[in-house]
Amino acid sequence: SDDGGKTWNPPGIKPEDLVGQPSFKDVSRKFFNEMSSVDYMVAFNVKFDKDMIDNEFKLIGMTPPNKQWLDPLIWIRRFLKLGDNKLKTVAQHFKVELENAHRADADAKAAALATIKFIDSFEGRAMPDDPKELADLEKAWDADQKVINKSKYHSKIKMNKP
Repeated sequence: SDDGGKTWNPPGIKPEDLVGQPSFKDVSRKFFNEMSSVDYMVAFNVKFDKDMIDNEFKLIGMTPPNKQWLDPLIWIRRFLKLGDNKLKTVAQHFKVELENAHRADADAKAAALATIKFIDSFEGRAMPDDPKELADLEKAWDADQKVINKSKYHSKIKMNKP
């Protein structure tokens, strides 16, 4: 799509991969209908995906359906200590195959399978099974993480002062 001269260079996708592929505008109505048909959208590191989708709709003069988004990355940060929270690391932890990392279909499949295994690992422990409750918890955890990160940032500034 015409983005006013702005470009986006996603890792793992070369310009020649896009030759002959439909534009977002070409698939937007179907995508809009699919988004409209679900109660929740789930994405690993949701901010990236949601911002990109919102922008693509905006570029063609559409508004995406207003959906609650769930982000398993927030849950994983809260409950697992893996060293880093990259999808590749999470997939390895749950023994989920991730081929063609940074390709939407491969990342979505790995994120979905890792999320299912993560939720299954909570069997017998307190983890809401209602997506609305999960979304509410997610907002609270995300807010907590922002406070913690802000506190760490300010501590570093104080420690680095002469």
